Amino acid sequence: MDTLLVGSEVPRVDGLAKVTGKAVYGDDIIMNNMLYGVCRYVDIPAGRIDALDLSEAEKVPGVVRI
Repeated sequence: MDTLLVGSEVPRVDGLAKVTGKAVYGDDIIMNNMLYGVCRYVDIPAGRIDALDLSEAEKVPGVVRI
């Protein structure tokens, strides 16, 4: 095999777009009816959840599902 992969130069075709702020990233894309998801982790490393009251969170405008 004559091709050297490790240590060879890679053309940076997106360099100009990145340094000028014109590059498009996944977070820049907006679609119709797009939703955002958030993961919430517990503050206590060990324990058990006996009950969870989501009623106030469900009232927040824009919340679709918890």
